[in-house]
Amino acid sequence: MQTPDFYTFTITYTNNTQQVYKVPRQGDISTLSKRMDEFRQYNEMAIQTSDNKLILIPFNNVLRLEIEPFPEVYAKNMIHGASQIG
Repeated sequence: MQTPDFYTFTITYTNNTQQVYKVPRQGDISTLSKRMDEFRQYNEMAIQTSDNKLILIPFNNVLRLEIEPFPEVYAKNMIHGASQIG
């Protein structure tokens, strides 16, 4: 599989609103994995936008974070091949 040039992050907040960000690849394939592990150690995610703004998203406001396409290298606690049935 070829490493994508961009990832799509869909953030679902606890009030069920969503924001979607298109994020360019940042380094090699393992960089995203390392960053996701680092995100989980802090209380917020910091995003620099293409128009040079800083957005801080507190994780206590986040219900779910989806990343597409699937990053080939990811966390040690990953379950692979899941299908949602309900």
